[in-house]
Amino acid sequence: WPTRPPRAMRRAAVTRSRDDARFLLEASRTLASSLDYEHTLANVARLAVPAFADWCAVDLLQDGDIQRVAVMHSDAELVRWALDVQNSVKPSIDDIGGIGKVIRTGEPDFIPRVSPDLLDAMAPTELHRTVWQQLHLSSAITVPMTASRGTFGALTFLYADSGRNYSQEDFEVAIKLGQRAALAVENARLFREAQRANRAKSDFLAVMSHELRTPLNAMMGYTDLLLAGVPAPIPQDAQRKVERIRLSARHLLDLINEILTFSRLEAGEEKVFAEEVVIQDLVDEVHALIEP
Repeated sequence: WPTRPPRAMRRAAVTRSRDDARFLLEASRTLASSLDYEHTLANVARLAVPAFADWCAVDLLQDGDIQRVAVMHSDAELVRWALDVQNSVKPSIDDIGGIGKVIRTGEPDFIPRVSPDLLDAMAPTELHRTVWQQLHLSSAITVPMTASRGTFGALTFLYADSGRNYSQEDFEVAIKLGQRAALAVENARLFREAQRANRAKSDFLAVMSHELRTPLNAMMGYTDLLLAGVPAPIPQDAQRKVERIRLSARHLLDLINEILTFSRLEAGEEKVFAEEVVIQDLVDEVHALIEP
């Protein structure tokens, strides 16, 4: 019969499971705290160190190019060193392994134990090998940030200085975090696209309204001239028809002004003015519009 694990081991497993759940919950709260996804991803990386990793890096795919938006370590001096060398060992979407492969394929990468032979096999250049050796890596996890619109980037977690190694449970936690990060990125990008579309709509409405008002002003100006008897007085029956033309033009102008008001409201620039209205005049205008 298989022997049960010692009580201490069971307690350690329960504690680790609670820590993982707490880490995921805190990371999810961080991801939901802002639509500035680059800032929130950096905060998630900061949250991972040192509880879940000695090193944490965030890479995003932008216009076919992999851009590192965050790198975290508990030692600020090491972070500055990593930022100095990151351009020299920048991952590529065409890499046969590592971050580039994870983003290209959407498949996570898990290395429970990093050996010198594995580093030699994975390093695309001698410079990569040298940098990775200086990190003293012991274990690594890279997970994609994949949502409905594709893979946006990758999260990388590394154990180095501590000499610890990731477990299968750690790998599953990292995958869940990558999924939640991808959803946050997707939502933020969709929101930005919606904002751009909204601004484009407002700009279009403003231009359209301006172009429509120009001929309307001419129409109203000429009806005023006809009603004033310029260049010659017109018959009474014709005056009534011209009045209706002018009222319809004013009605159309009101509609155009409402479109402009809508655009100003969206831009937060609309002002409200109160004025007295003679109800009988308003009723007469409506009556003249609907009488025909």
